[in-house]
Amino acid sequence: MKPSPIPRPSFFPDPASDRIVAIVAALGAEVGAILGRLDTIETLAARKGVFSRDEIEAYVPDDADHARRFAMQQAFVDRVFNILKQDMEENGAER
Repeated sequence: MKPSPIPRPSFFPDPASDRIVAIVAALGAEVGAILGRLDTIETLAARKGVFSRDEIEAYVPDDADHARRFAMQQAFVDRVFNILKQDMEENGAER
């Protein structure tokens, strides 16, 4: 992700607190979007008789599913913690 050309808002005297707020906000946005999409998928599938919510609960992922989910989780973590990566890049620090 590229750094935003818009300056980051500052709410607290300690920049670390602002970073935590940014991370929590990113998590909230991600979870909200996921919950909405998940509800839509489950509702449409149940209405069309594709599968039921009980089938979702009973599903056991295979190795390919685990690999795909791991990749999605990595991308999610990258998005959520992007604020820290940007800070490190801006300050010339590498970890």
